[in-house]
Amino acid sequence: INTRWAYYKPDRRGLLEIARLVDSGVIQPVLQTNGVYDFNDVPKAFKALSKGSARGKSVINVSGLPEAVVKPSIDKIIHL
Repeated sequence: INTRWAYYKPDRRGLLEIARLVDSGVIQPVLQTNGVYDFNDVPKAFKALSKGSARGKSVINVSGLPEAVVKPSIDKIIHL
């Protein structure tokens, strides 16, 4: 059994560079089919993950607002 640990420090510049790479299509995130869940559906999300067949990431919309699952433009992110 091998275990690896890593500690990461938040890096705004690095995260903005990743956002630029995603916007330009160099990095293509993979979301699980039907992988956006409302906060009330977290148990359903865990159940889907526990099946072991999920490919990609699941997203939990904690705000409940439909616009929360739409990625903002990089220009908006830079000014936050």
